[in-house]
Amino acid sequence: MQATELFTPYVPVVPVGMHGFLALVLLLAGFVFTAIYCTNPFGAGAAGKKGGKPSLASALAMEVPTAIAASVFLGVGTVFLFLWAGIFV
Repeated sequence: MQATELFTPYVPVVPVGMHGFLALVLLLAGFVFTAIYCTNPFGAGAAGKKGGKPSLASALAMEVPTAIAASVFLGVGTVFLFLWAGIFV
């Protein structure tokens, strides 16, 4: 038995044909979360709420998950964009 018969070929988890679609969808989701992060006045308080500004903890509780989601979607989308372009990272 030869050494080449012992190895199985590498099969990627995500098919190569899906790289472009995933790149576009993930980057679009990242841009949406970035727009939400940039346009929502998390620390300014909502009109109609009594008491003015929300506490720092509640403002951070809204900002941090939105920022994390935006960065994860943009990061993974960029990786798939590179794979789609033939830059294997």
